Amino acid sequence: MNCHERPSPTNRGQVRSRSVAIVCLAVIAAAIGCSGSSSTAHLAGAVTVGGKPIPADANASITFHGSGEGQTVNVPIVDGKYDSPATPRGEVRVYFTVTQEVGPVKKSPRTGADYRDIVDIVPPKYATGVALTVAEDNQQQDFNLD
Repeated sequence: MNCHERPSPTNRGQVRSRSVAIVCLAVIAAAIGCSGSSSTAHLAGAVTVGGKPIPADANASITFHGSGEGQTVNVPIVDGKYDSPATPRGEVRVYFTVTQEVGPVKKSPRTGADYRDIVDIVPPKYATGVALTVAEDNQQQDFNLD
């Protein structure tokens, strides 16, 4: 059948069946896409070190490492706060990176570039991460690294 022919009654039924199938698939795909993923949760909160805000000049991030493959999310900590909209649900390990430049500016003998020493201000006991169970969205999941 070319584009100028009218479908026969038999072909009309096949065309209608295909159309219904395509519409059904589109509805199912939309429902799955709009329902959200039950494997992630939205976490947000504050991170402090020793009860104090993270210094404004620090480079900071938080990593949520889930138990499944590909379930690692890393988000920045900005002004002491993080926002992780796709945190893996279930048992996760939470890792913190908070570094800060210290001391005078130095010149690299190899490259000639200016640099400062960098220190990690996360207490050593958090090097192996923090265990956390993520069950649902939580906009107040704070961490105090003391």
